[in-house]
Amino acid sequence: MKNNLIRGIRKASDFLMALQLTGAFKESTLANLQVDLPAVVIGGGLTAIDTATELAAYYPVQVEKALNRYESLIGAYGKEKVEKAFDEEESETISRWLEHGRQVRAERERAAASGQKPNLVKLVRSWGGVSIVYRKSLQDSPAYRLNHEEVIKSLEEGICFVERLDPVGAIADGCGKLAGINFERQLRDESGHWK
Repeated sequence: MKNNLIRGIRKASDFLMALQLTGAFKESTLANLQVDLPAVVIGGGLTAIDTATELAAYYPVQVEKALNRYESLIGAYGKEKVEKAFDEEESETISRWLEHGRQVRAERERAAASGQKPNLVKLVRSWGGVSIVYRKSLQDSPAYRLNHEEVIKSLEEGICFVERLDPVGAIADGCGKLAGINFERQLRDESGHWK
């Protein structure tokens, strides 16, 4: 895939290692592992399934941590001083994360008051969610052939599976950050081969 190293793209194994080794998912850590939604995971193996489900679970943790830290900094230094440290792109990102963090907090409070589990899957999906894009069909994917239970579980956790798209290249915005991905639609010919 062309431009596969621009800001906003991360290799699945790097993401999973960074998530586990840094402890970014823990409230107490200062580890900085940033992800954003909507997110696309390209591949059809079990690593793609793991990456998609971990990313969908981590994003609410990330935005909740961002909200808590932002509120602590505002309390200590004041809103003007804290927000002056952000450039335009960072201001846009933190604004979105703070809004999402407030929604996560509200959902946790709603769930606690009603004795239910918070429905974070619904929130993640409302923010664009996480999709797995594979160049063949779901039934042809290694994840499905090796462990279809994992695929079923990921679908239950809100992961979308998009079939028959082959990535051609990443598109950068004016700041050099990922803005989109071009895909080619894959078709199966009469002999059963994908192209």
